[in-house]
Amino acid sequence: MLIEDVVRPTFQGDDRFLEPPFGIMGWSMGGYGALMAGALYPELFSAVCGVSPAIWRTAADQEAAVPDAFDNAADFTKHDLFALVPGLRKSKVRIDCGTGDPFYAADKAFVTALEADGQHPDVSFEPGCHNAPFWQSGMFENLRFMATALR
Repeated sequence: MLIEDVVRPTFQGDDRFLEPPFGIMGWSMGGYGALMAGALYPELFSAVCGVSPAIWRTAADQEAAVPDAFDNAADFTKHDLFALVPGLRKSKVRIDCGTGDPFYAADKAFVTALEADGQHPDVSFEPGCHNAPFWQSGMFENLRFMATALR
């Protein structure tokens, strides 16, 4: 829906007002979605920022934490961000997560997977939790990253 109803209409046709590349940023499951969109549509998103992205390493981890985040284990596997790491090679990526966040370990593992793929993500792991005060505290740096990456 993001791609077909929001992004593509902004640069197709005679009434276009924006041209790619775009940046995308999201928090929690939106951070997961931003990373997914960046991996699947690298021609559209040259800057991707996941703030406390809701990433799980396995379907079992996801099922135990948030049972309704995916339809089932097959759906999780189909949308596994670790399998899509190569799709982010053309993008500048930032991961920002608090060290007290329940997604911290998986987010850190995701950064390791990006680095193992030869990527150089911008990373911030600072004290904080999965909540608005942490997200607000990093807003300036996350927006600075996006502005710099889109130059």
